[in-house]
Amino acid sequence: MKRVSSILIFTAWWVGHAVSAKETAPIDFNRDIRPILSENCFHCHGPDANKREADLRLDIEADAKKDLGGYLALKAGDPKNSTVWERVTHDDPDEIMPPPKA
Repeated sequence: MKRVSSILIFTAWWVGHAVSAKETAPIDFNRDIRPILSENCFHCHGPDANKREADLRLDIEADAKKDLGGYLALKAGDPKNSTVWERVTHDDPDEIMPPPKA
């Protein structure tokens, strides 16, 4: 039982250090952001030009951060002022992204 407790304590310590080390690393679009967008947004805003909606491409960092006529889909360093953030946290089912499944 003492061994199990020691392993659990060590694991908690190691995970805590790994998480805090990752938190201090600079955010990288391809490592940290792109996988989330891929999972949730690429179906309509990804590489397939035939399926792309709203002329919004989120699979390429430069396109995801470019000025879209007075607004930014992703605003580096200020996610709460990004249009993507506004849409994913919206209360209106007609505005929220990704849209609720029918």
